[in-house]
Amino acid sequence: MKYPLALLLSVALLATPFSPSAQTRSAKPAAAPAACLMEGRFVFLGQQLDISDCIQNDGAPHDQLLTACNGISEMATGMGIPAPTTTWRASCPAKPQGRCLHMNGTKLTAYYYKRPVQDLPDVKSSCELMGGRYAEG
Repeated sequence: MKYPLALLLSVALLATPFSPSAQTRSAKPAAAPAACLMEGRFVFLGQQLDISDCIQNDGAPHDQLLTACNGISEMATGMGIPAPTTTWRASCPAKPQGRCLHMNGTKLTAYYYKRPVQDLPDVKSSCELMGGRYAEG
């Protein structure tokens, strides 16, 4: 069965076991950031993908945000794709295409920015599959 790329990546990102990685611009941010923006361009399963996703802390322990954000880089390299560039921020950028509220039963919210429009229903499905609540914009 062929699954859309967005669904495969979203499930992988949301299901990834979060563990630290050194693939970020600042592995130990000076202040306690509330969000991490992950950006990159890569080819996966023969498709080129520009990714711009962010995870924002909505009240989770700070270590949970750090391990979630750093775990994405480890997951990417484990899948054979380059780790995204991670930028620690005070909050996720405005105007996302969609959000996965309280993904994986946590108080972390994923924000999506550069997903192909036709893949957004699959992003929503993967969010809900992982126990989150999807919201547009």
